[in-house]
Amino acid sequence: MKKLLDGGNDAGRLNLVCLSEGYLESERPLFEAHAKQLAAAIKSEPWYRLGLLNLHAFFVRSNQSARALKPKGGPLDTAFRAEYGQGTRAPHVISGNDAAAKDSVRDAQNRASSPPGHILVLVNCTLYGGKGGGEGGGICWTYTDRYNPARWTDCALHEWGHVLGLADEYGGRGNANRSREPREPNITLDLRGGKWRHLVEGAVEGAAGFDYGIYRPTKDCRMRSFAGGFCAVCVDHIRRELEGYLSEPEPEPQPAQLVIQTVRPDGARFTDGVFPDDSAGCMEAVAFLLKRQFG
Repeated sequence: MKKLLDGGNDAGRLNLVCLSEGYLESERPLFEAHAKQLAAAIKSEPWYRLGLLNLHAFFVRSNQSARALKPKGGPLDTAFRAEYGQGTRAPHVISGNDAAAKDSVRDAQNRASSPPGHILVLVNCTLYGGKGGGEGGGICWTYTDRYNPARWTDCALHEWGHVLGLADEYGGRGNANRSREPREPNITLDLRGGKWRHLVEGAVEGAAGFDYGIYRPTKDCRMRSFAGGFCAVCVDHIRRELEGYLSEPEPEPQPAQLVIQTVRPDGARFTDGVFPDDSAGCMEAVAFLLKRQFG
């Protein structure tokens, strides 16, 4: 298991594991390229900061490449039997054997003494599809596309959003006809949006697969479409969810410093002076160098 984003001690962070599905041994470099694309996408997110989570890549070889996977064609001889439309009529839903995927990661983590985390299964197929939540939660699936990373990583983060407790914000059917306030932080029955008033004013009708009677925070969000990133409500929720896994204080940021060193002919370095990295510190450093040079 290779760590791509190192946020600190595994025991004190959420560990998100990218798991390969449908990659031949010869396609291992392709899986690693996909995992690195996801790492880059996560680092660009507004909720991300160093020390918040760890991202691992775990390669499991398949006997057959998922590049041959077709909608309604049934599973192939892959490690976790991914297929389109599994258990649903929606052809874009792609998933596989959740239990086998979890067991594989759990065995690897036990050998590495790493705590359990979330699993994002990267399926080696370029036809759009994904699924979030999984049996018992904690796992999601996504298609991949080496040549369109912005598209597939949006899908991956959308599906992971479900694992973190976010609801879909798109419509599709009629009236929601609900009487109980949803538990998900990004949908509500309150047309005024009181649930997220501290972050966003108002609400937009249509969410959770319904066009009417239920509301979302903004016109668009990654939980609705891939036109933009997560809205402010989703960003706030993700950050708080990840912070809930932290079990050790984050190190205090150290102020930037100007360091003046002497380098001897043998390569040895000796620190002569340390000054604050601001205008006053620059003036002190210049005065120090002038005094050392000219007395």
